[in-house]
Formats: sequence, C-alpha cells, structure tokens
Amino acid sequence: MKKSLILLSLILTIFSCKDNTSSPKENKADVITIDINDSESKSDLSFFDIISDLKVIELKGIPELNQIGRIKKVVQYDGKFLVYDDLKSNILIFNSNGLYERLLGERGAGPQQYERISDFDINKKQNKIYILNNPYLLSYDFNGKFIDKKLLDFYPVKMSVMNDSNIAFNLPTLDDEFCHLIFSDGNGDLISKSACYEVFGGFIGNSRTGGVNSVTSKTYYNYTGISDIYEIDSEYNFNIKFKFNLGADMWPSEKQENVGDFRKRFKSNTVSFLYNSYFINENWMIFEYKISGKENTLKAHYDIKRNELFTSKSFKDGKLIDLLGVPVGLDEELRIISSIDFEEYNELKDIDNIKETIKEFDENLYNGLNKLSLSNTYLLITYTIEK
Repeated sequence: MKKSLILLSLILTIFSCKDNTSSPKENKADVITIDINDSESKSDLSFFDIISDLKVIELKGIPELNQIGRIKKVVQYDGKFLVYDDLKSNILIFNSNGLYERLLGERGAGPQQYERISDFDINKKQNKIYILNNPYLLSYDFNGKFIDKKLLDFYPVKMSVMNDSNIAFNLPTLDDEFCHLIFSDGNGDLISKSACYEVFGGFIGNSRTGGVNSVTSKTYYNYTGISDIYEIDSEYNFNIKFKFNLGADMWPSEKQENVGDFRKRFKSNTVSFLYNSYFINENWMIFEYKISGKENTLKAHYDIKRNELFTSKSFKDGKLIDLLGVPVGLDEELRIISSIDFEEYNELKDIDNIKETIKEFDENLYNGLNKLSLSNTYLLITYTIEK
C-alpha cells in the first residue's frame, strides 16, 4: 500500500510539472521572415516622409538630483507619462504637457521601499503600477500610493503585464526546472513556466539579447542570442511571429542551448544577432541588430503589411533612424513614443543635414531639441508611421 501511494504521488508530480510548462510552437503560415540586405543604396526619400501626427513633449521642472540618465521605457496612462530611468533607477511622473510631478515610490530597504528598479509596468485592469526590485514586486495605485511589497519565489530581471492582467517574468538564470520565464497572477503568485531548456545552462542572461519585451501592448520573447521572436498567448504558449536572416554569422536557433558559446562569439564580435530592444505594433516592427565585425549596432523599420524593410540606407537623411532610435513605449492613443537625448542629437545633428531637415519638418521639434543640454537631457516625441 505504501509503495502504491509513493508511485501515485510520483505520477501526480510528473504530470503537474508537465502541465506547468510550455514550449515554443511554430505556425509557418503566420511566420514573417525579415531579410537584412546591407547593400541597398540611398534614395531621395526623407525619413520624415513616413512620419505623421508628431507631438513634442519637453520634460520640464525636473529637480537637479533627478535629472534623467537614460530612458528605458515610457508608459502613458490617465494623462500621465511614467518614465523609467534605468541608469538612476527612478520612475519619474510627468503630466500630459511634460511637467515633472514626482518620483514613484521611495528608495530604501524598508517594507514599503525599493532599493533598485529592474523593470516596471502597469496593470490597467487592476489599476496597479508595478516596480520590480528583484526579488521583490512592489505595487502602487495610479495616484502613487503604496499597496504591497511581495517577496517572489524566483529572481526575475524583466517583466511584462499581459493582456489578461497576469505577468510574464524573465529570469537571467534558469530555475530548478531549467525555465527562463515565469508567469504569475497580478499578485505575483506562480501560474506557469515556459522557455524551458533541456539542459541546465546556469547563467543565460544577456543585457542586450534575449528575454521578455514589454514595450508594446503584447508580450514577446526571444531566447538569448536567437533572432526568432515569439508572441506569448493567453495559454502561455510561444507562437513564433518573426524570423530574421542576419547573414552567415547569425547565431542559429538550433544552438539556443549553447549560451556559453554565444557569449564567447559575442565578446569577440564574431556573431550577428537581434537586440532585445524592439518595438512591434499592427503595422510596424522597429528593431536594433548587430552584424558580425561591425562596431556599432544598426536600426531598421519593417512595414509588416507591405513586407518592406527600411534601414538608414533607405533615406537621404538616414541618421534620423539613429536619432529617434527604437521606441520606448506607446501613448494612450497608441502612437509611438520615442526619446531623444542631448548627446545623441549633438553627435548627429550635422550629419546628412539633419538639423536643417528637422527645422523644415517641424519647428517645435527643432526648438525643443535646441533646448537640450547637459542639465536638460531628454525630450519625448509621439508620432505615427505611415507609408
């Protein structure tokens, strides 16, 4: 009888673990393949020819101590802009006109404080703002009032609130079931696991490639070093949406377990790969990628409906792609949000007549950019892309 109970317990454990994890799926009919052609020539098209409905938001009134180091993500909700500065580990709150109001939360080691922000997101259905301070999940209401600080049972570095209000967490190391993603409910309690490797690989994180992407309205994921992007559905399955062809030195998907080998190629600049800073909406994918042997990363816009790729070589003022960069979020009207910083503008403004092109296209943008300085480092723009 005792042996039977042990066997039954073992069977239940096996099936419980199996139901708690999921694997990537590929529906080839829906997969979009993006081929990078580095040999295309410049055209007479201006990058501003595909931009419309542009609005400039100057970020004003920031206390000197809280001046922005680097904008990683921006969320607009209820008229407020929540700006995540990952260098200084702050979330700054601005009104709809860009006037600074306050920081979200309080720094420290106390029961209602955070020490460092790994990521943040909002849950519109539950009226919560989350701060991820690994391994804690702090939640606030939309007035910035503290709600809860939960000690998680895992150690994530990135998060994405999904459309069903549950949360996808990205782990830099595999857990004891060799999984890279954890799904929880809105309170941080475990629901499921995914992105599970067959062999334990230890530390598989990389700040530049792989992990969960939460800048857009859906949740996407790619394995470390692998240039395939999966959309995660409400059943926590992976459905491959984009495949990239970055040339002969691209790290192949069949080597996704060999993270150590990828890291060696990464350090020696002998591998091509997709960066984990990318943006996807219904019509466009905007992304950053690295080509083996080249010092700088490259950026591109892909028109999903027309199956057309635009790189800096597609435009006479192609450096504008680098200036606007990969979008950092969406506003409440689902327009793209990009951030422009002083140093980037100062470096690029005299290339390809960018400064004159900006002045001709939009006087407000030109004036806003010329107000940037070492003590006024960023502005935001919202816009749509059309073709």
